Amino acid sequence: MSKIIPATRAFLRKTWKSHEKVDATASGPRFSIPLRIGDEPQETRRGLNEESREPFYEMKADKLFGYYHGYAGSYERRTELLYADLFSFYSDEILPISRRSININSVRISFSSIPYRLPPSLKYHSETSIDFFIKLKKIKWDFENNEWENNTSIRLEEFSEDGTFYCEPVRYFDQVATNLTVDWASGKLPNRATTIRSEIERPQNGLLPPLSQSLLANNLGTAIMFYNRDLTRTLVRLRSDNLASIAQKALHCTVSGVLEMPPGCKAGEHKFDFFLYGTRQEIKMETNLDPDQYLLFPICIARELPRAGKPQLFFVAINLIDDDEFERECRNAKEKNEYLPSEKVTLIEDLSQSKFSPPDMYTYEGWASQILAENFLIANESIIRERLSHR
Repeated sequence: MSKIIPATRAFLRKTWKSHEKVDATASGPRFSIPLRIGDEPQETRRGLNEESREPFYEMKADKLFGYYHGYAGSYERRTELLYADLFSFYSDEILPISRRSININSVRISFSSIPYRLPPSLKYHSETSIDFFIKLKKIKWDFENNEWENNTSIRLEEFSEDGTFYCEPVRYFDQVATNLTVDWASGKLPNRATTIRSEIERPQNGLLPPLSQSLLANNLGTAIMFYNRDLTRTLVRLRSDNLASIAQKALHCTVSGVLEMPPGCKAGEHKFDFFLYGTRQEIKMETNLDPDQYLLFPICIARELPRAGKPQLFFVAINLIDDDEFERECRNAKEKNEYLPSEKVTLIEDLSQSKFSPPDMYTYEGWASQILAENFLIANESIIRERLSHR
C-alpha cells in the first residue's frame, strides 16, 4: 500500500539552503562536477535486452549540464534542478518566485485541433519503442477501450513571455517514441543515428532547442507538491522504478503525470483553466481527492533537461483534510500502484544523517518540486494562510 511520507519544512529548508550556497565547481560530496563545455550526448542504453535496467534517457546531473553547458550560471544549475528556461506565475495577490514571470490572468492558450505528427524518419524507432515498452510492461492495458493505453494529451508548441501558449493534441505513444527514449540506441533511427539527443535533437550552443523548432512530442506534464494544512510539512511519496518515465526509486512529489486535455475541447483561445483540468484529473487519479479537499496554486513552467526539453508545470496544493484522511483517500486512488510503501525507505526525518546530498534522496522531478514549492511558500505564506482561514 502506497503511503505518504511527511517531510518537515525545518529539515527541508536547512538542506536546500545549504545546498544552494555550494559553488557549481567546488569540490564536495555532490558538486565535484567541473564544467566541460562541448560534452557530447552519449547513449544510456543500447539494443533490446529485456533484462537490462539501464534507463532510456539520461538522468545524471553532471552529464546533462555538460550537454547543456549554456545554463552554467542559472539558478537551476546552482540548485541542481534538472530544468531550464523557468518562468514563474503571479497575480495581483500571488508573488512570483523568479524574475522571469507571467501574469496568470493574462495567459492566453491558443489551441489547435490539428494533432502533432511524428516525423516519418522516426517511424521505425517509434514502432520499436512501443513494442519494447509493451514487453517491459511500461505501457498499461486500457480495459475500457480494449487497447494499449495511448491517451491524448497537450503538446506545447511554443510559449512567450507575454503569456501566450500555443498547444495541440499529442498521443502518449508519441512521447514514448521521442522524449522518453532520447538516449536509447535502438538501432532504428534514420541515417544510422545513434540516439535522438546526439544527432536529431541536439543541444544548440549548450542550450535546449526552442520548442518551436523541436521535433519531439513535448507532452506537457504537471507536478504537484502537497503541504499539510498548517504548512509545517510536505507530503512526499516513494516512486516506483518500474515506470516508463522517471524510473527512480526515490522520494517523489505527491502527484505527477502527463496533462490530459479537457473532454470535448475545441480549437480556439482558452485561459489558464485549460491547464487546470488535467492537473486536477491527475490529482484525482493518484490521491482520489476532489477539488474541494485542497487549495491549488500554480508556481511555474520549466523545461526538463533529462527528457530533452519536455515542458512541465509545477503546483503547490494545500490539504484541507488531515493526514489520516488523506492516507485513506490515497489507498483508494486508481493509480496508487505508481508509488511504493514508505516502509521501504528511511523516513525523511532520519535522512538528515544521510551521507547523500539532498538531490540524491529524490527523483529529479521530486527535488525540483520540493525546492520550487518551498520558495513559493516563503514568498506567499501570508496570503495562503489568509485563504486557509476562510475554509
